[in-house]
Amino acid sequence: MKTKYIRLIGVLLTLLILVSMPVYAEENMKEVEINHFKEKKLAINSNVYLEESGYDKESYDYIYSIIVKGIKELKQSVEVDEFVKYDKGIDSIIKHAFNAYPETNYIDGVKYIYQSSNNRLKKLEFDYKYDLKTIKNRLEETDKKANEIIESLIKEDMTDFEKELAIHDYIIKNTQYDYENYNKNKIPYIDHTAYGVLVKGVGVCDGYSKAMKLLLNKAGIECIIVYNSDHAWNMVKIDNEIYHVDASYNDPVSKEDVDLLMYSYFNIPDEEISFDHEWNRDKYSKSSIVNDAYYKNGKGIVREVSSYYDFYKLIQKSAEEKQEYLFVKFPIEEEYNLEKIAKNVIENSKKNLGISYSVRGYKGAMMIAFRYNL
Repeated sequence: MKTKYIRLIGVLLTLLILVSMPVYAEENMKEVEINHFKEKKLAINSNVYLEESGYDKESYDYIYSIIVKGIKELKQSVEVDEFVKYDKGIDSIIKHAFNAYPETNYIDGVKYIYQSSNNRLKKLEFDYKYDLKTIKNRLEETDKKANEIIESLIKEDMTDFEKELAIHDYIIKNTQYDYENYNKNKIPYIDHTAYGVLVKGVGVCDGYSKAMKLLLNKAGIECIIVYNSDHAWNMVKIDNEIYHVDASYNDPVSKEDVDLLMYSYFNIPDEEISFDHEWNRDKYSKSSIVNDAYYKNGKGIVREVSSYYDFYKLIQKSAEEKQEYLFVKFPIEEEYNLEKIAKNVIENSKKNLGISYSVRGYKGAMMIAFRYNL
């Protein structure tokens, strides 16, 4: 017998979602026509992984199924009963399973055991970050906390958009992005988990993404995680439209070391998020419509402006109404020095309004925090 050991690193290994929750990601992307209505599918495109692997579809599906079984049941190993040859393309199958089933957060590597005489794959063994008892306890604790959050946040009369917004805001308000360890390049493993975000209140991008996926799925909203080489965020399906949501990017810290709640990356399409996010678009659903973008939903929290005059009047109105925050979005094609414009506008108005302020320009959008003189 010959043993080959592959240790997989990076965000593809840092996945955590409970076994009991519904998963939408393993289906191929397609559109189903029902009574002249195009039902859009939010999914990971398995055909891309199939092509990358070099396996035939039957062998691919079989290997994928036993990997998923190991993931969902926290197996230490799974036997390969059918005659399937080992090939290095198996890495693509594992990546597909890890992406579709983020329970793999606690898997540190996969060992392939195959027969040297004919390359027949015999067994897959999983190495875990912690002992299985610890992992099960963390999964249970995360599930319990997620259920408590859903019970407290979600009401029967809420729309999917309102549920998504409540979950997004909860995660950002109750989580600290671990900038200290990130800047030291010493991120603890817990930061990459939904457990870290929901139970401990700390995390990095993939921890935020897993927490979003867990809560949204529990609320009945389809959600997947999008990965590139160094970042992770979500795609969601709301009212048959597909959008990008990046909760970690919506949770920046200001220059004054103040936590902010942003909506620059809430329900935006491919075109907009691609300005500073890269991903393999062939592996994920397409997003091109902006119906539920936060700054267009009529709630008056985030406004889109297209001219200096509109910007001036909006800031003035917000300050006169003593709003605590104003979120402003500019058209992507425009190149404004947002902070400079905001400061000029407020400086020209503040004698009459009696306010002080801080401005945070952020990726084509900005937030102004007003502080009113007594």
